[in-house]
Amino acid sequence: MSESKSAIILSVLVFTNCFVPISLIFLLDADRIKALVGEPSEIEKKLSNKGQDHTFSEAAVRLDFWYMSFCAMIVIGTARMYDENSEALGLHDEDKS
Repeated sequence: MSESKSAIILSVLVFTNCFVPISLIFLLDADRIKALVGEPSEIEKKLSNKGQDHTFSEAAVRLDFWYMSFCAMIVIGTARMYDENSEALGLHDEDKS
């Protein structure tokens, strides 16, 4: 019986933890939020304009594009390698692989 009470209390706490921040955001009006946060800095204004669409030829000349491509290649290749070798890594036991 104590386990069910603990589960109910934990569920109520999780729900309250999720509900309170969302309700506070909805209760604040735009003027209060602006007064709390203030005006965006120059860096924030510059970063907010970074999400623009580019063609491949425009993106291919940037170093961050190639860095992200290289990192994605490593992550995807590692995941595929583990998937292909899961039987050998699990010592040919289906439960371990």
